[in-house]
Amino acid sequence: LHDGQTLPARVVNAAPVTDLACIKIEATGLSTLKFGPAAALEAGQKLMLVGYSVGEFGAIHLEVVDPDYPLQLPMGEIPVVKVRSAESSEGALDIMEKFAGTAGGPVVNKMGEVVGVMLAVDPETGESFVVPVDYPGLVLLMRNCGGEVSAYVDPEKTISIRVGQEFAIGLHVVLRLGPKWVESHDNDVVALVGEAYIPDDVTKPGCGGYQYFRFRALKASEKEIALALKHSGTEPVVEEKVFKVEIK
Repeated sequence: LHDGQTLPARVVNAAPVTDLACIKIEATGLSTLKFGPAAALEAGQKLMLVGYSVGEFGAIHLEVVDPDYPLQLPMGEIPVVKVRSAESSEGALDIMEKFAGTAGGPVVNKMGEVVGVMLAVDPETGESFVVPVDYPGLVLLMRNCGGEVSAYVDPEKTISIRVGQEFAIGLHVVLRLGPKWVESHDNDVVALVGEAYIPDDVTKPGCGGYQYFRFRALKASEKEIALALKHSGTEPVVEEKVFKVEIK
């Protein structure tokens, strides 16, 4: 930790799409940061990155370039916040050196609220990319760390929940092979609130894992949620699974 204290921790969730993981520390009395409104970010707004820059704990002043930038990653496109160093005189190489080791660090607003997590730096421009805290995949990643959401992976079993309750369904997939699961549901009955991929082994990229979809039950009904395994939106379905949901 920032005070030099070392504590045991374990990885309880991971999202390779954003190259982020949720690590749980078994301790009490630790300081925490509150989450802020990432959706309210605007171009020109000043932020601060907190982390270990070049091995030393400190802060880097940032400025928002684009609050909703479509970043293309190997596993898909995600909306990120594009930022740059507030020190306009710095070159790309200077910025790369300054940001070394800061990936995964919290980005806070002037109120000290976390609005995103540092992802990566563009080596050509020196601009950086921040995953906003309201990005569905990151929301699911963090919420699942608490273990308060039930996850279902067997289509043969009916999911029984109550109105207002959140739940997750998931199926195994090997993303490096190309196809991934695409869900379809009744928007009047359930709402999709997040999506994440959790690998079987975080130390072995490409080994496969579970692709999860998190929903919130909106009203009492009996419906089905279909998951189709596809290479792209236009190609034929490789496989399809249907989950039955009973909302009381």
